[in-house]
Amino acid sequence: MSEAGLYLHIPFCKRKCPYCHFFSITDLGFKGLFVAALREEMALYRNTFPPFSTIYFGGGTPSLLSAPEIEEILKGVEKEFSLIPDMEITLEVNPLDQDEDWYWDLNRMGVNRLVIGVQSLHDVELARLGRQHRAKDAIYAIEKARKAGFNNIGVDLIYGLPGQSLADWEKNLKEVVSLAPEHISCYELTLEEDTPFYEMAKEGKLTFPKEEEKWKFFALTHWLLTEQGFLHYEVSNFARGWSRVSRHNFLYWQRKPYLGCGPSAHSFDGERRWWNVSSLETYLAHIKKNTKPISGAEIISPAEASLEEIFLGLRTCEGIKLEALKEAPLLSPLLAEGYLKLEASHIRPTLKGMACADQLAIILTPDSYKP
Repeated sequence: MSEAGLYLHIPFCKRKCPYCHFFSITDLGFKGLFVAALREEMALYRNTFPPFSTIYFGGGTPSLLSAPEIEEILKGVEKEFSLIPDMEITLEVNPLDQDEDWYWDLNRMGVNRLVIGVQSLHDVELARLGRQHRAKDAIYAIEKARKAGFNNIGVDLIYGLPGQSLADWEKNLKEVVSLAPEHISCYELTLEEDTPFYEMAKEGKLTFPKEEEKWKFFALTHWLLTEQGFLHYEVSNFARGWSRVSRHNFLYWQRKPYLGCGPSAHSFDGERRWWNVSSLETYLAHIKKNTKPISGAEIISPAEASLEEIFLGLRTCEGIKLEALKEAPLLSPLLAEGYLKLEASHIRPTLKGMACADQLAIILTPDSYKP
């Protein structure tokens, strides 16, 4: 059965983190207008996508929405789209935003997966990242979610911070594991242009781990979490078995269709990719005129589709079918050097291969796939 994913970009933050490049604004007074506009945008895509098996509230900070605002959005989803039973509905949560009643309301209305932006359980690191919450707030958020009946909780962490040691990171991981989440995402801190961290690094005010240190962080993460029973199913993602992987993100990695609504959201229908304007004012103006708020689009050629299949497949433990790499001359050396392994007619990355998955994809891409 064909399926698609629905991504909803909630473009509000109380303040902008210095490392974040995702579109958001701090004026929460626009929430009401945005929720109404989001419903109208969804109506513009009625009957254009396969049934949705996942909904993902991302941002920004979706947990700045009240329970009635979230319920209003979900009513719009139910009205405009076909939905697959037993779908995954994920919402990202900032630890400080809401009380216990809000979590109960989310559970009642069908949200069944939370991703809590813990980032670190060390207060010094949280301050360094410009986060407003502290470790106790993150722990309390998980407790509130559990009390409200959530049994699928993910935690986001960031490593490779300026001044962070391997011992610091190991302690962080062990503390998070003790909280028993079903999913852990561990993202290496990367410098994005037009962010305060990027400018500070250019000025020499921040220093980050070298390549050899990055490998040590990555390997430590893998071994510690897999020894605790987590499945390392994608470069940055770990789950308590296949039943707890992010079904929504897996749609991306499998190149299945997805619709993105909200400012700056991206969409893909299998052949064409498009993205929305990165301005709430412009977004609202488009919706007022009953036009899709699209900023740009591209048609994906067969060669580009094959290239994407290699790039995305090598990021996951499933890998890609051997036949997709039959023209790759460097496949044998990479197998011999332990970056890849051949299992059941699939080429899968080893731990060493996952650590440099994007570079491997470039090396392995046959010339006939390249633009």
